[in-house]
Formats: sequence, structure tokens, C-alpha cells
Amino acid sequence: MIDRTLYRPREIIQFCNEIADHACQDKETNLPFNYQQITKAEYFFSESRLKDICAEYRFQYPGLQSIMETFRGQSYNISREELEEHLLRIIVEEIPVSQEAKNWCIVFDSDKLIDILWTVGFIRAQAVGGIKARRRSGSAYLGSHQVSLLNLRNINRFHIHPMFRSYLGLKESK
Repeated sequence: MIDRTLYRPREIIQFCNEIADHACQDKETNLPFNYQQITKAEYFFSESRLKDICAEYRFQYPGLQSIMETFRGQSYNISREELEEHLLRIIVEEIPVSQEAKNWCIVFDSDKLIDILWTVGFIRAQAVGGIKARRRSGSAYLGSHQVSLLNLRNINRFHIHPMFRSYLGLKESK
């Protein structure tokens, strides 16, 4: 459950409350809550967090949600090459985004958009070398909330943060 947050206490509390609220709707609610109850609540938590993060950055990156939505239904594991190609398709307006997002993202290159998505917590970078020892969970991927300085240009693999996967319907790579 913790891995589905940016380690903010309010997110953990929100996720737990969401699980309790959805579990209480079931006729037979027993503690501990089961996996199905947690999974059901995760969708609503995921949607809420995506919208909250976009609201948090609404002045720096208006329309950020429309960029995040372009990943809907895709694999959550993504190579640098695939991520750059996806973002370039947004920049050249091959993949439509809101007018608000278009106004600021088309002036950047794919590296800058990767930096932005990492900074807001949408993507995490695969830990390599000595940085791997600094990770706090079982994941080999680190987000900006876990390590503040990371040269993203040297990272070859990314994944979309687990917090957003349920709402965006992301799937595991084959």
C-alpha cells in the first residue's frame, strides 16, 4: 500500500479511508480487509491522487492531466526510447492533449518533459549502480520523492508510478 503513495502521510490515510469506505459497502465486512476490497478501492484512490497531483501543479503545468491520460491502457513499464517517442508525438501534436498543456509542452523537448513527469511523481526511474542501494522499498525504480538528485538522461528504463496505474488502466509488460 505504501508503494502506491508518494510517501505523504495524507495519501496513506486517504488510501486507508478509501479501503474502509468501500469495504463497509460490502454486506460481509470482516477485518482484515481482503485483496478484492483493497483493489476495488485502489481505483478511486488512484483517480483522486492523479487529479490532486494535477491540481497541485496546475499553475506550473496547466492541463497536465491530459498528458498523463495519453498513457491510458498502455504498459506501465517503458523504455527511455518508448517514452521519448511518446512524448515527441505529444510535442508534434500527433497525440492530442488539452490546449492548456499544448501551450507549454510544445516548447520543450522530450528530456524536459521526462524531467517534469519525474518531478511531479508520475514516473519513476530504474535504479542502477550505487543508487540502487538507496532505495527504500522492494522496487528497483525510484521517484523524485525518494531521491532528489538523479541524472535522468542516463536512465534507460522508467515506469509509471503505481499510484496512477489503476485509474489509467495500465498493464504489465509482456
